[in-house]
Amino acid sequence: MIVGGGSQIGFDDAEIVNFLNPAAKNDYVSADIALRNSDIYSTVFQLSADLASSKLITSNSRNQGMLNNPTSWSNSYSFWQAVYAQLLLGGEAFVYRWRNQNGIDIRWEYLRPSQVSVFPLNDYSGLYYNATFDSPLVGVKMNIPSGDMIHFRLLSQNGGATGISPLRSLASELEIKDSSNKLTINALAKSVLTPGILKIKWRWSA
Repeated sequence: MIVGGGSQIGFDDAEIVNFLNPAAKNDYVSADIALRNSDIYSTVFQLSADLASSKLITSNSRNQGMLNNPTSWSNSYSFWQAVYAQLLLGGEAFVYRWRNQNGIDIRWEYLRPSQVSVFPLNDYSGLYYNATFDSPLVGVKMNIPSGDMIHFRLLSQNGGATGISPLRSLASELEIKDSSNKLTINALAKSVLTPGILKIKWRWSA
């Protein structure tokens, strides 16, 4: 897929991906569907928890303060676990840097991939972003420079511009497991049905 300057790159809507590629038999797995699988949920939870427990260290004391306390909405552990979990599920994660008039970071805000659109500059010298914020007071921010957005990528097929969801490799396995679960549930549902009627002859004698 060739993307010109100013055109959006990367999208993770399962319905759009499957519509554009009907022969692939819905080979795109969304994070919402994946988290319904107990094995994937436990793996992502454990890995993101372990990563969130690690300590990020920088030589800059001001940056270290942001790493230790990135947001006022929750504690740093919950913030970083959400970032790492999204990175493991979607292959990329976004954090917007709120700054004061002097350009100093005051807090960071985690953004879902569905809130962010990624675009290349016309000369391909970098990226810029459009983001939709949950707060109605902020709304939509257009043309966000890359310096204001922390963009994590796990894997990439376009030189590191965007990430690839590892869940794409699980499409066949999840389809097989889903079919197996349906077969098991169907068998259990029919196993409790009595195919016949039990008759008992009672003979009483004085």
